[in-house]
Amino acid sequence: MPDLEQLTAQPALATDSVAYYTKAYFDEYIIPEMGPEDFKYYTREEGDKVLLLLRIPTLKDLDQDARPEVVTMVNEIANDFPHLDGKQRYIGVQGQFSMMLVSSPGGEENSSYADEEGLYDFYGPKEGEQ
Repeated sequence: MPDLEQLTAQPALATDSVAYYTKAYFDEYIIPEMGPEDFKYYTREEGDKVLLLLRIPTLKDLDQDARPEVVTMVNEIANDFPHLDGKQRYIGVQGQFSMMLVSSPGGEENSSYADEEGLYDFYGPKEGEQ
């Protein structure tokens, strides 16, 4: 996943306001035991799509049934940004080592090793594909 390199623990308001406010929300509402100071964030917009990435090293410590709440929280935060209304949302949440939550227009996956394929649709077809 190319944009994982862009994840940062300190998103800047001027360059990535969605990630900035997502961090502020998580810092405020995530229990300290989860280590929100170690979370990383990145948002990228392309046309009618938005990619929202997070890295939560302690995600595996959450009960698998509770993990989708992270995606719900990200969606609720994104709802506060009118310029994201109507955009297709691609949300990926990486744990310590692997993508664990994927939410895209094609569906959702919650697994220790979630398939990132749904996130790749954000980038459009591969070169040579139509």
